[in-house]
Amino acid sequence: MQLNDAHATLDHVESTAPIDITSLQAQLKHEKTQKAELRSVAREVDWVRRDFEHKLAKAQEQAMHARADAEAAGAELEALRRAGSANREDVDTAVLYKRSGEIADYEFAVAALTDD
Repeated sequence: MQLNDAHATLDHVESTAPIDITSLQAQLKHEKTQKAELRSVAREVDWVRRDFEHKLAKAQEQAMHARADAEAAGAELEALRRAGSANREDVDTAVLYKRSGEIADYEFAVAALTDD
């Protein structure tokens, strides 16, 4: 009786072993595919992070320069107002045109200041 049970168990193992091996191989292949996809996503996330950091640094630098320009323009406006060399609108116009880099407009604004 025990011999028959042992043969039955052996027959069952022999019949299910190929199915188990095939299932395990399929599972391993699936896990390898998932791992490759995760590596790809991780690379993409890293690229996006580096791109964001680069853009953030550039924006911070631009903001720093804009703030410095605004402070310089404010100081220049205040100095011109204190000097009483022109009315407020003319001073504002001259400084803003000068800061924008519009040379022709700046020259026009300067000429307007001196036409008193």
